[in-house]
Order: sequence, then structure tokens, then C-alpha cells
Amino acid sequence: MRAVLTAVIAAIEAVAVAVAGFAVIAVAAVLLWWLTFELGADPLGLVATVADVWQLAHLVPMTIDLSAVAALSVGLPAEAFSFTISLAPLGLTFITVVLGARSGWRLAERSHTAGPIVGGAVGFAVAAGVVATLTDGGTWPTWLMVLVPTLVYAVPLAVGMVARAALEGHEWWALAVRSVQRVFEPLSGPAAAALPERAAEGLRLALASLAMLVGLGAVGVAAVLLTKYADVIALSQSLQLDLFGSIMVFVLQLALLPVMWVWAIAWFVGPGFAVGVGSSVSPFDTLVWPLPSLPILGALPNDWGWAGALAPVLVIMIGVIVGAVAAGQPVLRRATVGATLTIPIAAAAAVGLAVALLGWLASGAIGPGRLAFAGVHAWVIGGCVAIEIAVGLLIGIGARQVDVARLKSSLPSVALPRRNPSGAVPAEHTEMRVTDALGPLPGDDAETQPIEPLRFTHPPEPVPEPAPAPAPAPAPAPEPEPEPASVDPLLDAFSWENQGAQDAGGDPARSDRSSAHPRSTPWWRKPRHDQE
Repeated sequence: MRAVLTAVIAAIEAVAVAVAGFAVIAVAAVLLWWLTFELGADPLGLVATVADVWQLAHLVPMTIDLSAVAALSVGLPAEAFSFTISLAPLGLTFITVVLGARSGWRLAERSHTAGPIVGGAVGFAVAAGVVATLTDGGTWPTWLMVLVPTLVYAVPLAVGMVARAALEGHEWWALAVRSVQRVFEPLSGPAAAALPERAAEGLRLALASLAMLVGLGAVGVAAVLLTKYADVIALSQSLQLDLFGSIMVFVLQLALLPVMWVWAIAWFVGPGFAVGVGSSVSPFDTLVWPLPSLPILGALPNDWGWAGALAPVLVIMIGVIVGAVAAGQPVLRRATVGATLTIPIAAAAAVGLAVALLGWLASGAIGPGRLAFAGVHAWVIGGCVAIEIAVGLLIGIGARQVDVARLKSSLPSVALPRRNPSGAVPAEHTEMRVTDALGPLPGDDAETQPIEPLRFTHPPEPVPEPAPAPAPAPAPAPEPEPEPASVDPLLDAFSWENQGAQDAGGDPARSDRSSAHPRSTPWWRKPRHDQE
């Protein structure tokens, strides 16, 4: 019951999206009918025109019939004729795509089945069928006028559901991934096990490269509008429109802005785009015929001449930057050489397919005669983008994963000769020894074997007892006092101390001799008397 209710909700949302797109076109048409034609045009014709524009926004061609008077008023020969316009205003298409993807993302939480996709497709198909009955008829049958708009809504709806299921790991997504792994298991078991993370890494590379490529196109459109602003204003003034007419032309150009965006990407890639059969606008040359009086067409870029080769180099640099950043991820670091080459090449191929799809959407007829084709050659642009992005990714990943230490070790090692003191070079150093740089490094061919843990099977050795501490050494004996040194007798005889001792009571024999022979006082010891 829950799945059925979710499908019904999805169908109601799809009808609301279709009505919202129809209302945007209807409001502009009613204002034009009221302010320009003063309600003088046929209301049924107005409704048919709104339905035709809605169909054109959903990739269904629109047929315009001109009477002789109408042809003469626009400068064409006075004869009735009809022509087809198939270049879709992608700005209106973008509304349906974004709302469809948002609905799928939200409904993926309520249901893990395909019920919302079926319900949304049925609801939008009913709305597209009603709009198809309001048109004046076209070159396509009615069933095709219903199927194509339904796909424009249902495909983004499914993409939104699958994206959320993959990010959140829903059960049905895990089962689908496991089924794919079983297909690859007979070929390579490890490769099948690593398939989900490698596919996710490739998807990230593709989305990052596509986002930067779209950003490059946006920069190109902004730059050319700024440099050609004077030409755009001159074309707008030449139309001599009133305020409401200027607003309507601005809205029309806003709806065509995504087309110019895709054309800018094609210009940077190299082949460029065409505005009319036989014309060419690329970095290498610019050749155009008379163009419709649409101001935005005055902002076509000029060629760069010999410097046009720099435009594809910018696309290659996108791949280099993305590859260098992604090379540090664990998936690419652990991958084998084959996987390292396969992942960026597959990502580049996905980017090429996406750009080819955008190129196909941004191409079609914009008028009669030479204007029967305007846009890009989708497969040429897609192929060039795939090659340029692949080259850039491989360069970026290779440059990031180069092992500098291993590269240095593989370079030739040269032993410089040493000279003898005499200046001669020894014979063993006359030839330089060069190792083979392409040979295997030490340990490359070594076989690894599991190492068993070490086990101690012998008992541990006994720990020796500590040795007793040695007895303290005996205290050293006191040193004997030094004997007084012997005095020279001659010095002792003439010393003042010895003389005083003898006078006090020394040797009597010496004293007697001194008294018998009194000693005279030297002259230098005699006291001085002041002379009167």
C-alpha cells in the first residue's frame, strides 16, 4: 500500500511540474497578447503557440507557417512557406530537469522500488498528451510528442532516486552491485571485490572534470559578454523595441543562455560550433554568414589565430588538476597499474558522453535555409573531450604517483675516481662503474614467507647472588712530625737569636772568652749622636 501511495504522489508531482512549465510560458504569452496585440489575436492561436513552445522546450520540434504578407514583412520573398525550429530553449528544459531530479531524490526516501519512477512517468505522460492536443500539429506523430517530454522528466527522476540509493546504500542497490560482482568474479576475484569503490572513484573523477569543464564554459560566456557588450547593445537598439518588447527579448535570450554555455565548451575543446550551414566559430578561425537579429549573437568570440591551440590546453589542464588531486586517494594508491589506467580512461569516456549529450541538446534548426543547423557536432565534441580529459587525468595521476625515492635509486650511480698524492689516477678507477638503471632493485625478487613467533623452550638461567660487600680498609697511620732541619753552624754562629741566648746564660767557656776579649760593635750599629 505504501508503494502505491508513493507512486500516486509521484504522478501528482509530475503533473504539477508540467503545469508549472506551461504556466511560465503562458504568462509571457498573455502579456505579449495584451500589451503588444491589444487582445486582438485569436485566443486559440495563443494557446496553440504556448503549447508549441512547451513542446519545443521538451525537445519536440516546432513548425512555423508564414503567409506571404508575413514573409514580406520580415524581408523575405512574398510567398508562403514553412520551416522548423528544433533548437530547444534549454533554460525552460532546465526547469523540468531540476524539478524531476529533486522529486526523485525526495521520493527515494519513501520507497525503495521503481514505483515512483513509474508513477512520475505516467503523470507527466498524461500532461504531455493534453498539451499535444492543444498544438497545431507538427512533424512528429502524437505518440512521439508524448514520449519525448516524458523521458525529459522521467530520466532525471530516475537519476535522482539512484543517486540517493547509492549514497545511502539502500538494500536494492546493494543487491544490484552484488549481482554485477558475481558476473566479474570468474574473471578476477580481487577485481570484482574492488569494483564498487573503483567505480565510485571513476564517477567522482568524471563529475569533477565535468564540473570544471562547465565552469570553464561559464567563464568563457561571461568574458565574451563583457568584451562584446557594445555590440550586444547596438543590436538591441537596432530592433527599436519598447519596454515590454525589450523584456521579452531578454527573457528569450535568458532561455537560450544554456545553449551559449554549451557552445562555449565546444569552443574551448577545439572544434567549435556553427551558426548556420557552412559557418564555423572556433579558436582557430571564425566564419559566419548573416545572423538573426538576436542581440546575444553579437557576442560571438573572435578566433585566437596561432594562439588557438591554448584553448584545448586549458581542457587538458582540467584533467591534470583533477587527476593530481585524486591520485592521493587510497583507491588509486592501492590500485594496480591496469586499474590506474582503466579508471581515468573510463571517467574521461563518461565525460565525453555527457558533453556529447549536451551538444546534441544544444543543436538544431533556428530558421529556414542556411539556418537549418546551428550548434555543434555532438560526437566530434564528445570524442575530443574524452581524449583531452583522458590525457590530462593520466598526466596528473602519473605525476602524483611517481616515487621520487625509487626513481633516485634507479638512476645510474657513478663512482668518482680518487687521485694519488702524486696526481695519478689508480688503475682500478680508470673506468667508471655504472649500475644498470633498468635492473631490479634489491629485494624486488625476494620471496616472502610467514615468520613464526619465537618461543623460549629452555629454562631461564639462574640469577647469581650478589657478592658480599668488601671489608672497609683500615685507617691510615698518622704521619710523623717532621724533624727540624739542621742549621748551618756558620749561620748559627752569626745569628742574633744565638747571640742573645749566650748572653742570657749560655756556654760558660764561650762567655769567658767573650769577657776576655770584648767584641767591638760594628760601625753600622753604633748609635748616632746629634752634632752640636
